[in-house]
Formats: sequence, C-alpha cells, structure tokens
Amino acid sequence: MANDPAMYLGMLKMGSEMVVLGLPAKENIPTIDIGTMIWKARRKIFGSQIGGIQETQQMLDYSVANNIYPRVEIIPIQKLDEAYRKVLAGDVKFRYVIDMSTLK
Repeated sequence: MANDPAMYLGMLKMGSEMVVLGLPAKENIPTIDIGTMIWKARRKIFGSQIGGIQETQQMLDYSVANNIYPRVEIIPIQKLDEAYRKVLAGDVKFRYVIDMSTLK
C-alpha cells in the first residue's frame, strides 16, 4: 500500500473486510495507529503473502475480462545479470520473464 492504510479502512462499510496481499519494500511498510483500530471498529484487516487458488483465479478472470495484462520483457538466461542490475537500480517498469529454452 502506497497510501495510509487507515484511509482505506475508513472506506469500508461496517462489518467489512480488507485483505492486504504481498508486502511493499521494507522502507514503505505502512503502520496503523491503535486509535484508528478503535475509532474505525467493526472492520477487519487480513494479510497474506499470496492469495489462495480461488482468489488467484478470480483475479485472472477479472484481468482477462477487463483486458488487463502485465507488462513483461522476455529475456534469455544469458541476460539475467544485466536484468538483475536494472532491477536493483530501479530502471524497470515491468517484469522480466526468463525464456527457459535459452538455458543450456
């Protein structure tokens, strides 16, 4: 979450739930003040590093139905070090996918 999680919590109806999937970089991990939990009571927050199979399928179905696809660059295994350096430098706006047929 790039924004204040309390803001999202406040958008939930009473008795609703919010699920946070994955984790941001360590320096961007949000916190929630205990007062927020009291004043915005009767709302639940759950967390998981990954979603379950059903949630993953729902996400894929939604993406296909709404023409949402990831941006990827397919690279040969021989360019892995170069790709890794670019990731560390923050020079990518997509995911690298390794073409495993180039593994020899």
